[in-house]
Amino acid sequence: ADTLTQVLTLNNFQPVIGAPALGCVNRFIAFQNQSIPLPVSSAWSFGDGTTSTQINPLKRYSTTGTFTVKLVN
Repeated sequence: ADTLTQVLTLNNFQPVIGAPALGCVNRFIAFQNQSIPLPVSSAWSFGDGTTSTQINPLKRYSTTGTFTVKLVN
């Protein structure tokens, strides 16, 4: 019998969102996934009930307000 040992390093990479602080109703806002390394997949939640799985989505809000955007890589 043989034993193989391998060292595996795991890092805790935090998602990083790039977006303007302000936007206009009915205008597209470009959200950028600035996480390093760039993930294979992303899940965005835009705080108004809509979502996206694009790495760098465009989003258009139809009402005024303050929205909490969430990114999961």
